[in-house]
Amino acid sequence: MEFCNKCNGLMKLKEDKLNCIDCGNTQDGEIISKQEIKKPKEKGAGIIDSDKNIFADYKHECISCGYNKAQIIMRGPFISDEDDVIMLKCGKCGKSIHLERKSM
Repeated sequence: MEFCNKCNGLMKLKEDKLNCIDCGNTQDGEIISKQEIKKPKEKGAGIIDSDKNIFADYKHECISCGYNKAQIIMRGPFISDEDDVIMLKCGKCGKSIHLERKSM
């Protein structure tokens, strides 16, 4: 790493000469070593489609997007005398709706 004689800025190699990033001063320099920066390997999408919920296996048509599978989500009651809260979450757009239990 070399620094500029005029402004102490960082020098960058360009066409076998060192150029200052800050003031544009040009100096002759000697390359001692070069290091190639490796690009990280690209990760694939994998087996699962990224736009779909893998837990959506219940047949239900979404009101918003029309997708035909939903995830069942059960939440416990907030108060002990209430029923469980059951929701259906769309496997594509993520919109959730509450299911109401019909009393018998």
